[in-house]
Amino acid sequence: MDAEILREQLLRLCSEFGLLSAAVMRLDEERKSEIVKELSAVYRDGNRSLLSPYLLRSLARRANPFAERPWAKSFLCLAVPLDTIPELDMDIPKNPGNDFVTAAAYAAKLDYHIFCTEIAEKFVARLETVSVSSFKSEVCVDIKAAPEKILAKFAGLGDIGLNNCLVCKGSSSFFIASAFLDAELPDARTGCGELPCGSCGKCLRLCPTGALSPDDFCPEKCISYLSMEKKGELRTEERKMLGESIFGCDICTAACPNSTKSSPLKMDRKWLLNLDKKDFERIFAKSPILYARLERLKRNAEKD
Repeated sequence: MDAEILREQLLRLCSEFGLLSAAVMRLDEERKSEIVKELSAVYRDGNRSLLSPYLLRSLARRANPFAERPWAKSFLCLAVPLDTIPELDMDIPKNPGNDFVTAAAYAAKLDYHIFCTEIAEKFVARLETVSVSSFKSEVCVDIKAAPEKILAKFAGLGDIGLNNCLVCKGSSSFFIASAFLDAELPDARTGCGELPCGSCGKCLRLCPTGALSPDDFCPEKCISYLSMEKKGELRTEERKMLGESIFGCDICTAACPNSTKSSPLKMDRKWLLNLDKKDFERIFAKSPILYARLERLKRNAEKD
């Protein structure tokens, strides 16, 4: 498929699915070697302190995503805006009162793993229709050992900003949906805009724990890490960093100039602490908050 024709198809499908942007990257051997070299630099020993324990567990697989995907000939990535994901009607107290806890705004929406996977699968199917050929594909949405953010940067979907997240068209308020394809597609992208960080830096000023700095990112100070990935008990200083947050944080992603500004999900603290597992799984069955598990949420909600 011609690169310009593919770009036109990407633009049309982005409009149809309400996406911020899309990009396709051809994976020839030279490109694969370039990416693996970059990943080796990102994951080298000196940088491991900047990676969360969750990422460290799958480091070898992330450092060379092509080792277990030798069939991949191209990579598709999509920027799925937060505000396109449906809101959930959850059975939680509507007026939490003064003693409340908060979850990142996306916790009130359909689990992005589910939504973005469906979008990526539909997108691939439409590309197959256009190219009049079927693709072998593997869709990835944040739960596989694939460095989606770095691959998306290589593909031109966006660039990594001061908030350590991908920034596209001045926004970080989106999720990356991606797919490895065995089709030999050319490089094509719909545009990502210039990175606004040089004249902004708002995320650095707003981060309440100092997890962000101009030169690095400290995951162990990140509210998202502490609330969702940190195992065991919280130290006193970690509990202070969490504040009312019990699941995720979107302060730094919402700080980007064109990001969606969404309010966090508020819940009554006492209600959450008294919630049983059965009701928790029923109420949050379709929310990403389910991944954190009730025990961890209660740990986060406990007061000293």
